[in-house]
Amino acid sequence: MTLQEYAVKYHKKERTILEYLKQGFILGAQETETGWDIPEDAKLPYTSNRVKPTSDQGTIFKSILRGIYEGKAVSPGIFHMTEEEFSGYINLLIQKGWIVESKLSRDVPTYIVTSIGNTAREESAKKVATFLNSVAIPVTNLAVQVVPTLASLIG
Repeated sequence: MTLQEYAVKYHKKERTILEYLKQGFILGAQETETGWDIPEDAKLPYTSNRVKPTSDQGTIFKSILRGIYEGKAVSPGIFHMTEEEFSGYINLLIQKGWIVESKLSRDVPTYIVTSIGNTAREESAKKVATFLNSVAIPVTNLAVQVVPTLASLIG
């Protein structure tokens, strides 16, 4: 689909969609010689209520979960983090069973909130925030250091 078709589909200005594309927010989109090629099933990126890069880890978890719950695309660029940092958050959410991974066209990962994740969206996310706020862990080491401890805490 073209940039123009995508803009019409989601009732957005072409200029806004172009910015999303340039920032890599629309997963699976590729720039061609004649414009942009966007997968037919590409989701609108989660851009509302995003957290700031300086937000605490619990708030970032809640924001990622909220974006997925709303059916929007989430990616490292949207949250101003590296692929490695973003993977730490996503892997923990998958490990806890709060989200599952599926694929868009071109093997672009997308996520779906599970019934457990939907239930956990408020209460368990708060427990995650409390736990993460009580220990200062660099995000790049998140999956290695937090998963075993977090699993025992919120089981």
